[in-house]
This record gives sequence, structure tokens and C-alpha cells, in this order.
Amino acid sequence: MEKENKFIIRKFIKVVSFSLLVFGVCFLYLLQKVRGRELDNQIQILHLKKAALVKKINFIDFQIERLKSPERIIRLAEKKLKMYKTKM
Repeated sequence: MEKENKFIIRKFIKVVSFSLLVFGVCFLYLLQKVRGRELDNQIQILHLKKAALVKKINFIDFQIERLKSPERIIRLAEKKLKMYKTKM
């Protein structure tokens, strides 16, 4: 009788241990999936921020080039400095 009880207890401990192992592996898998999705979302947000910053940089570069143009310089000289083009 005592031998049967020990056998049942050992079987029960094995089943519980295996169940806990499976539960732990499933929990770690789900934890990894959730963390992966969080990282994917953060990467997507960073890509959007990068695109917005690139757009701003391109606009600033465009403004700088526009301000460097000879036509713009002539207009500024005529307006601000009261200089006029001479006819050649």
C-alpha cells in the first residue's frame, strides 16, 4: 500500500512538474511575442519621425538654395539696399 502511494505521489509530482515546465515555456513565448510587438511599434514610430525630419531637412535645404539664387539676391539688393540693375 505504501509503495502504491509513493508511486502515485511520484507520478503526480512528474505531471505537475511537466505542467509547470510547459506553462513556463508558453509564458516566456508570449512574453517574447509581446516584447517583439512593442519593439515593432517603436521602430515604426521612429521611422515616421525620421521621415518627418528628412522632410524638414529637405525643406530647409530648398529654402537655403532658394535664398542663394541670383534672382533672390538681386531682388533683396533692389529692395533693401536700393540698388538697381544697370542696363548693359
